[in-house]
Amino acid sequence: MRLFRNHRFRSLGIKFDEKPPAEITQQLRDTGWQWYGQEKVWVKPLEKGNEWRIVADAEKQFRALGNTLREMRGLEPVAQLGVGAA
Repeated sequence: MRLFRNHRFRSLGIKFDEKPPAEITQQLRDTGWQWYGQEKVWVKPLEKGNEWRIVADAEKQFRALGNTLREMRGLEPVAQLGVGAA
């Protein structure tokens, strides 16, 4: 999966390499992401003046979703930057 910014449409996007489980898509819906079927991408608009907060929240959500997917596949989670560093 990839997290990216679309400057043209002032939004963030998450694109999966394969269809994610229903648990993941429900988490996306619950946190304000919308499915854009034409492009097969989950989209979250960037509100003017709140871009930094939306991007920071999206990055946290992206890491959490990635770790949920890793856990479902029996893989170790990816550590967050700065956490547990010596």
